[in-house]
Amino acid sequence: MLSSRPPPGHVAGTYCPERPKRMNAKTQHPSRFSNDPEEQRLAHISLSNVDLSVVLYAEDLDRLTKAGFSLSWKYNADGRGNGYPTVSAFTPDGFNREVAVARLVAEAPRGKRVRPRDGDSLNLRRDNLGFERGAAWYGVEHWSPSAAALRASGAEPASKEARLDRRTRRIEHSAQMPSSSRRSAVEAISSEAPR
Repeated sequence: MLSSRPPPGHVAGTYCPERPKRMNAKTQHPSRFSNDPEEQRLAHISLSNVDLSVVLYAEDLDRLTKAGFSLSWKYNADGRGNGYPTVSAFTPDGFNREVAVARLVAEAPRGKRVRPRDGDSLNLRRDNLGFERGAAWYGVEHWSPSAAALRASGAEPASKEARLDRRTRRIEHSAQMPSSSRRSAVEAISSEAPR
């Protein structure tokens, strides 16, 4: 069994620069509970794909589980040294996506990003989460925790064909972007050139 202890010299609640160890996706340690210095109940949720855990207030965890969100949270790294916990959920148009757990805990509206004030993306205590302007397509009210919840809201999960069609359109669009962007830049430069 992998240890859930932080590496030597790590200060609790701070960013840990060591890369987390990968775990079997089906392995998840049980949740733990503790109290903080102000005697507020904290929940410690282990992430399913790495040997890390998230801390948040137990009341926020209760709210998420009552809404139907899974406790199978993953660590999603962006490749630039940033990472954050995510959970699988459905968008209003029926697509299954990973949503940042911080968005759900902070009840973030559309157009607002959630950032941890202390820089630790694993500290999801509500008072540690702040908003900033950003490209967030969906507010917390738009996410459905499961296909059943999506159907209850009157929508259907996207079909396999729709998912493939959306992926194909994205690939075609991205393939067109560089050439059209280059063309625009060349036209702008050539129109400014002296004749």
